[in-house]
Amino acid sequence: MNVYQKIKQAREILGQTQSEFARNVGATQKDVSKIELEAKKFIPNKYIEYLISENFDINTLFNSTLDLSKNYPKDIVQEAASIYKNKTDINLTKQQIPLYQVEAIAGVTPIFTDLNQQEPYDYLHIPNAPKCDGAIYATGDSMYPLIKSGDIIAYKIITDLQNDIYWGQMYILYIEIAGDLFRTVKYVKKGNLEDTILLVSVNKHHEDKEVKLSKVKAMAQVKLSIRIN
Repeated sequence: MNVYQKIKQAREILGQTQSEFARNVGATQKDVSKIELEAKKFIPNKYIEYLISENFDINTLFNSTLDLSKNYPKDIVQEAASIYKNKTDINLTKQQIPLYQVEAIAGVTPIFTDLNQQEPYDYLHIPNAPKCDGAIYATGDSMYPLIKSGDIIAYKIITDLQNDIYWGQMYILYIEIAGDLFRTVKYVKKGNLEDTILLVSVNKHHEDKEVKLSKVKAMAQVKLSIRIN
């Protein structure tokens, strides 16, 4: 099934007539009819953008071997959430995890207390997940392929940095460097020197780094990650 045929299949899955579909896309019924008859040389971007907004998977749309109907509706969680929990964690049957869009907050580097004062971008509903205080989008590639840029990472804030760190677990850290705050995600181990921690990456192109604990201004344990395909 080619992409022209899949446009028609998507319209039928949505239960829309050609005129309804054309109105939603921002086209004419004649234009929709030409596409479904494969009488146009290309698919305008507005068709693809509309189908993505209706939760159709773009990869399935352009892959002739995949059935569009089996990939609709596309849930936000395309892969099972990866859970990183302590033995003492208690899973919650239901919880609402606020998702913050850090990049939308201009002018400052917001730490977790700042985020709690912002209106969440959205909420995550993941059954049987550990208790989480919030979630943000990951940036950078230091934890690739375990976590890649664009993944959602949910966290539990650590307030007692001297006593509540579980060594070897993954954390989001805000570290002061030359007066600026730098956010990173790393495995945290005990440092070789007193009052230091060792930040360990999965991506071996990033060297491990030992920093003073006093330089860590905020810290949260990563409880789960979600990858959106």
